[in-house]
Amino acid sequence: MQYRKWLRQKLKALQAPNEPDEPFYEGVRSIVSEASGRAAEAGLPEAVAACAAVRRGGITPDIARQVLSQCLALAETKPESETLNAKELAELLGIHVRSIYRRKLDGSLPEPVQVGRSVRWRKSDVDRWLAQN
Repeated sequence: MQYRKWLRQKLKALQAPNEPDEPFYEGVRSIVSEASGRAAEAGLPEAVAACAAVRRGGITPDIARQVLSQCLALAETKPESETLNAKELAELLGIHVRSIYRRKLDGSLPEPVQVGRSVRWRKSDVDRWLAQN
């Protein structure tokens, strides 16, 4: 999963410098913000919530490391095939991604799950739908 690799890279990058400065802390803020977006895409609502809670409070490198470590732990415990994004669903069905969104709107696909700004389909729902159709 790319999200796990990205988290590991950012955790390594968050090793505190000798003299912390404002650009470093702004970088920390942007890392946590991006982690939230990537968690939503990966279908990890608990990780999204953890990032949002930290963004509301103060962000220090130590807190960011804790949150990213928590996100990584959540990502590693989540089965990878639990949900599908539009691209994965399109590949499974052999159709274009735009067709996925059209079929979503006309109701001819299983009901998707909204995680943040990400739309995902439960693999179990898709498998059941395929068996019926």
